[in-house]
Amino acid sequence: MIKKSILLIATEFPPLPGGIGNHAFHLADQLYRNGYTVTVVTEERYKIESQWLDFIKLNSHLNIIGVKRYKPIIITYLLRIFIYLYLSFKLNATIIFSGKFPIWLAAIPLKNKKLSVIHGSEIKQYGIWKWFFQKGLDNSSSIISVSNFTQRKLLELYKISQKKLCIINNGFGKMVSLDTFDKINFNPNELKFITVGGMHKRKGQHNFIRVLPMLLKKFPNATYSICGLPVEKEQLIQQCKMLGVEQAVKFYDAPSNEELKKLILSNDIFVMLSENMENGDFEGFGIAIIEAMSLGLPSIGALNTGIEDAISASVSGELVNVKDDEHVCLAVERIVANYSEYSQNAIEWANRFQWKDIVNTYIERIEN
Repeated sequence: MIKKSILLIATEFPPLPGGIGNHAFHLADQLYRNGYTVTVVTEERYKIESQWLDFIKLNSHLNIIGVKRYKPIIITYLLRIFIYLYLSFKLNATIIFSGKFPIWLAAIPLKNKKLSVIHGSEIKQYGIWKWFFQKGLDNSSSIISVSNFTQRKLLELYKISQKKLCIINNGFGKMVSLDTFDKINFNPNELKFITVGGMHKRKGQHNFIRVLPMLLKKFPNATYSICGLPVEKEQLIQQCKMLGVEQAVKFYDAPSNEELKKLILSNDIFVMLSENMENGDFEGFGIAIIEAMSLGLPSIGALNTGIEDAISASVSGELVNVKDDEHVCLAVERIVANYSEYSQNAIEWANRFQWKDIVNTYIERIEN
């Protein structure tokens, strides 16, 4: 029997990095590998246009429709609405919405089966936009949160039938073989930390920079690599200068996947000391943590965020109060003292989050 057609509406998609885009790509790819025909509608995101075109060519098994960002932005929105309505009728597909604008689209009363994926940053809304978001949730047969924390935050602001709710943690695609990789180059005298994620307050790079002076007293040769879109890079550079740690911090602006893999492999501990923002934005899960752990890097992450689902505390890494510098330093010391055990546990823990397994829960929701 021919399986269903899937229409995936996502706010972002590769080749540029981003958690929602990473999630959308792997979900689309795995659904295709399980026999579905997958069409993706998203906004084009790239440094240069050839990067987007090469990505489309490389992933020709997916029908990826990119909408350019125009000024005024209303033109982009209207185009996405038109394409969404046209494809909804043409394909008679099950529709998966991922991100704020897509879930607003779900408010349009169509007969297609709808699933909404909630990451975190889209939850807190106001006025008419909150009404549209609630209607989008009302029209969805399944509402999938990427973490327990995300679902709790969602239920604080919206009325949702319990039978619609489901938690499916993010998955990851293997960067190298989990069976053959071994982290053998660890040297505590040259401790190397890394964060992967957009350079802005929610990702918490500033929290770890603040801790660096204390850490450098114990690990004087330690370095910290910051990788991601340079949204607030200048503020981070100024903080480094103010604290006198600029020599220990390295910045990598939006590295490619291959560059990123090499960077992660050359480091020892992944850190993501994320903050919950006043505007409601928060870390829904932290897929970069799982990717780093799959390469043998124990991780240190923030309590009271979706990261609590991504790290097994005292096993694959540590969860900390990001405002408690001593707590962060203690977490580092615990990992360093038992690095081999944490590293192996990180690989085994990450193995639970492979997309080839996680997609099965999505399929259950699509088919039932």
